[in-house]
Amino acid sequence: MKKEVLIESWRICCSFMAFEVNQRRKKKSCQFWCCPFRHGVGEDVSSGFHIRRRKGVPMLKALFARIIKANLGGAIGIIIGIIIGVLGVVAMLIVGVTENDEAIFGAFLWACISAIGIPLLGIVGIFVGAIVKLIIKIIGLVIPRKSSETSGPESWGRINAYIENGDYDKAISESTELIRRNPGSVSGYSLRGDAYSQKGDYDKAIADYTAAIRVDPTFPLAYISRAGIYFMTGNFGKAVTDCTEALRFDPELSESYVIRGRAYLEKGEFSKAIADFTEKLRVDPNNAPAYFFRGNTYLNANSEKYDADKAVADYTEAIRLVPNYVDAYFCRGCAYFDKDDSDKGFADLDEAIRLSPAASGLYFMRGISHSQHGHVQEAIRDCEKFLELEPNSEEAEKIRNLLRDLKSGKTI
Repeated sequence: MKKEVLIESWRICCSFMAFEVNQRRKKKSCQFWCCPFRHGVGEDVSSGFHIRRRKGVPMLKALFARIIKANLGGAIGIIIGIIIGVLGVVAMLIVGVTENDEAIFGAFLWACISAIGIPLLGIVGIFVGAIVKLIIKIIGLVIPRKSSETSGPESWGRINAYIENGDYDKAISESTELIRRNPGSVSGYSLRGDAYSQKGDYDKAIADYTAAIRVDPTFPLAYISRAGIYFMTGNFGKAVTDCTEALRFDPELSESYVIRGRAYLEKGEFSKAIADFTEKLRVDPNNAPAYFFRGNTYLNANSEKYDADKAVADYTEAIRLVPNYVDAYFCRGCAYFDKDDSDKGFADLDEAIRLSPAASGLYFMRGISHSQHGHVQEAIRDCEKFLELEPNSEEAEKIRNLLRDLKSGKTI
């Protein structure tokens, strides 16, 4: 098969495959072609998709910060008492040189009161603060506040459930209420952004992810979510930037490598794309999309890394991990045609059509391939099927012309 014909057919076919993917995405059945920012980034969170992980020293710092903030008066009392006590001891030692008994006793008394009394008052202040908080909590249980229904992990889990079930308006409404009661709610903005994203309102989704980042510039999931939107809307440079930021704040968020790799692929930076997909596979060797998109990079005719054999190997691994991976069958079929192995190429296209019989792009590609190999009747059948599925598409006229040539016996 002529390579330039293959490339053009593959490009056209991919455009129809993208349409099919969008349709599947609306049915929430495609997690490989759509940006995976809602797949694989929140496995460690059951009740709240947007809880940021803290480890080691940062956790201790956060704990001490909470204690000091909650009992500021008591903490200050303890610190002042210790400082004054130390000064009292130093003063006692200095005065002791004068051998003045009254001065020594005064310094000793000052040191004792400072070192014991003031910290003790601070501790009492802490306990008083804790008792007051307990009383407030008891009152809150007796007289529940309305805001308790729209804040915290339970609310996050509920909003996530709305999104997973496709009830985006409810998710948006509850997230908006969460933001109204707490304008600094990172989770509120981020969850509402997820809902807008799934609904297809990308401008509002980007605005909410940006608001979440403004509230907490170190929140990695907002960066990767916004990167996904940028990718889907063709802003590949911004997608790369956001993925890089996400990895800076959370190197374990490896899905960033897949999105950034895809953005590099679209930008024509093939070496960087392969490096990102390979890094993702190092961290997660069972990630089928990473194999698939790395295969696409190897199969790109414009890539300095072009290698049909490596592409076939990657598609094969993706299919091993996900046996019904339609897109991988289709692309592996293209790779086999590129290797002049038409038998395996047709076998893969046949399997892709068996798995997704309504995907018009597959009939387009198989019809073109049959025509190039002299399989007239098979080519006619596939062209007619394509026109049945896409009678008003941009490529329909080309297929009609091809169909006329095939039926007239003209050599293709």
